[in-house]
Amino acid sequence: MKDIKFNLNSLGKDARAVGIIVFGYVILLVMFIAGFNNFYRNITSILSNIKTSENDIKAFSAKAESLTVIEEKLPSNMLDIQIAVPDDEPILFLYTNIKRLVSENNLVPVSVDLILADKSEAEMSVSKLNIILNGSKKDMLNLVTQIKTIAPATTIDTIDFEKYANDVSIGATINLQTYSSPLPKVIPSGKSSIQKLTPTEEEVIQDLLSLTKPPVKSYEAQEKKSGQIDPFNIFFENPTPTPTP
Repeated sequence: MKDIKFNLNSLGKDARAVGIIVFGYVILLVMFIAGFNNFYRNITSILSNIKTSENDIKAFSAKAESLTVIEEKLPSNMLDIQIAVPDDEPILFLYTNIKRLVSENNLVPVSVDLILADKSEAEMSVSKLNIILNGSKKDMLNLVTQIKTIAPATTIDTIDFEKYANDVSIGATINLQTYSSPLPKVIPSGKSSIQKLTPTEEEVIQDLLSLTKPPVKSYEAQEKKSGQIDPFNIFFENPTPTPTP
């Protein structure tokens, strides 16, 4: 049996080579694990975003379908409800309609007092119109009946009648209230569902839309006369040169 002799120098070189190779593999393994973890996190995040987007699309599709169903049930003049319950001061609308009713019923206005709404109130603001009238009993009662049919929505707070000696003409002090409500300032969450209108809500909308809107005069633009200068055209059609000093 031959003696086995070890070459220490050769063994040391081989050990260093093996160590370098193993160390290299360890570095590659660490880099692979780190890269795989990062890749896994990115894939997981992308899949999560895709799922969230799918849920959002389903929610928006459901909302679109609900809005379509609601729109089909609403009348074409739905925007008129903004006059029935305005989001701003409604007193001029009320004054215009009351003025029309007073004229149509041949009543004589004695005084009118307008009280603007207190905007510090939260969801509903109240404006007031106090009017003193003279006229026949029949016309006065007809006016009182018609008040509930005008826009904006109006209620009678108090009313006092004064009978005259002839028992035909009477005086009345009528205190009216009309209402305004601001539009929502916060849009509902995209995840919240849209509730369908209940029969009671549909009935309220129909009642508000049935109110008589105040008369609005329309004016047609007149044709421009020959030689007339357009004041909104700073250059004019036939500019006159400015004399130089």
